[in-house]
Amino acid sequence: MGTGGMGTGGVGTGGQGGMGGSIPCGIAAVPPGGVCPQECQSCAGNICTILCDANNACPDPIVCPPGFACSVLCADAQSCMGKSVTCPQGLACDLHCAAASSCENLDMTCAGGPCTITCDVHMKVCKNAIVTCGDESCDSTCGGVVMADKPMMTCGQSCGCTQC
Repeated sequence: MGTGGMGTGGVGTGGQGGMGGSIPCGIAAVPPGGVCPQECQSCAGNICTILCDANNACPDPIVCPPGFACSVLCADAQSCMGKSVTCPQGLACDLHCAAASSCENLDMTCAGGPCTITCDVHMKVCKNAIVTCGDESCDSTCGGVVMADKPMMTCGQSCGCTQC
């Protein structure tokens, strides 16, 4: 049986299941999926994509639906600024901040699944953003972002926490 996991460029499926027991750190449970929920702009199998841009204003809070891995894309300037993102319980969650101040003052709560925030090279892209990790892996990636614009990671009981 395969398990889901974080892939390059977002949430992906793949990997291998073990012989019983708990899932290793950084490998997400396979989400059941189903009919694409209303809060998703699209679904690819069991992955919900929530797009926040000039054409798709996102609510506050941004809540990933249960039963789906979640990929949130904050594509335009200030598109997720000051918002809260709540990840699905026990499933993979990926937040991509792709424009100036797109995730400034954002609060991301990981809920027991692998969690990733990616901050592209833009002014204040993840400035004052806070990521509260669950007990799974929790990673931030910052492509050349200045120190003041990197997110703050609250690792807590995370089995693996990487700060950019």
